[in-house]
Amino acid sequence: MRKEAKGWLWIVAVFPAVLLAEGRYETWSLGIPQDHRGFASDPDLDLRPNGLEFVLGALPLEPDFAPDPELGEVSEGPDRFATLTFVTAAAVFEDVALSVEACGDSLSWTPVASLLPSSTWTGSGRVTTEAIAGGSRVRVIVRDAVPFAPEQARFLRLFVSLRADRDADGMSDGYEEANGLDPDANDASLDLDGDGLTNFQEFTLSTRANGRDSDGDGFLDGFEVASGTAPATPEGTPPSGHPHPATQLVIYLPSR
Repeated sequence: MRKEAKGWLWIVAVFPAVLLAEGRYETWSLGIPQDHRGFASDPDLDLRPNGLEFVLGALPLEPDFAPDPELGEVSEGPDRFATLTFVTAAAVFEDVALSVEACGDSLSWTPVASLLPSSTWTGSGRVTTEAIAGGSRVRVIVRDAVPFAPEQARFLRLFVSLRADRDADGMSDGYEEANGLDPDANDASLDLDGDGLTNFQEFTLSTRANGRDSDGDGFLDGFEVASGTAPATPEGTPPSGHPHPATQLVIYLPSR
């Protein structure tokens, strides 16, 4: 954890911001070895999947440490609200789905703001975008929908998906439809096939959410992850990159 002027920043997955994308993900990823071009792949093993590095601008083959999205707060009358601010390229909005959720206990997450590709922000939170002079970059500020309660912290998390994600559960609609999931209901935390991995983990690992043994080697996907082998390749092969490439950032701002 890192101490910030306005509270503690708890980083589960780090999002750098160095070289902002100016086009589509498919073009941006051409400089990455073919076997590691997946949106959830992490070829430089920095726990920052390609999708996050694309959205917030980083070097996918170098574990750089650029500024993270900023945790903050804003006062409106007697109330205080948590905010999350990040910088991206305007072109990114044509290719990804973003979703910000919040809660007071790190368990009961509620959508605050969502953005589908080539669409507009929706949700109960407030989103402000500011063009940055001298280029095509945009600063995005998402304000929580619920003010701080006495002695209660607020947790925020940011999801990134490559294609449309109607239910904002972090899994693309195409993946959900292909794996027997419901693209209109948040089923990320469920385990459809009972293999020990949640549907969201299956998505990030490129395994089948409706198949207990994705690579057909006789071992359940969950067992392979726990054993350090890759559930999407034959038994005995180490996983490529981090076994659970995250696509979310969780931040914690305590009440004063």
